[in-house]
Amino acid sequence: MINIDDYTKIGSLRKTHGTQGELVLALTRDFPEDENCNCLMLLIDNIPVPFFIEDWRYKSDETVLLKLDGIDTEQAAKRLLGCSVLAAKQFCQDGDMPASALIGYTVEDTRLGEIGIVSDIDDTTINTLLLLDNGTVIPVHEDFIEDIDSEKKQITLSLPEGLLE
Repeated sequence: MINIDDYTKIGSLRKTHGTQGELVLALTRDFPEDENCNCLMLLIDNIPVPFFIEDWRYKSDETVLLKLDGIDTEQAAKRLLGCSVLAAKQFCQDGDMPASALIGYTVEDTRLGEIGIVSDIDDTTINTLLLLDNGTVIPVHEDFIEDIDSEKKQITLSLPEGLLE
């Protein structure tokens, strides 16, 4: 029997690509590149269904073109659109999440409390910035991050005094 607790969500199927059953997987964390990871779970009607990976390749930092065994037509691929995709936790490294996955997360500071909600990410410069819905801009630095809770969609920071005051 499949224990869903052994799996973690890595993204969802957003659209088809071509006519041979290829799918675009929008990532919420890095795709597991371990050669032993040859199977993914798709949540179909909230039921985990295993699919073997025939082939995959990055389309961008945040999307993967995915070919699943037995899905050989655009029509078959369309039936899977919207499904969440899960990978075995043993193949997923902690913290493997593209910055864009943080959009919509609530940002809290250990001293100041809730600061705002991430509305965008600016990674065009050497310092990645969180752009919040209230206009606040916060530099992302590993020393500031206390916790990122994917289930609560919450980022807890410990910002230096004076940064926002």
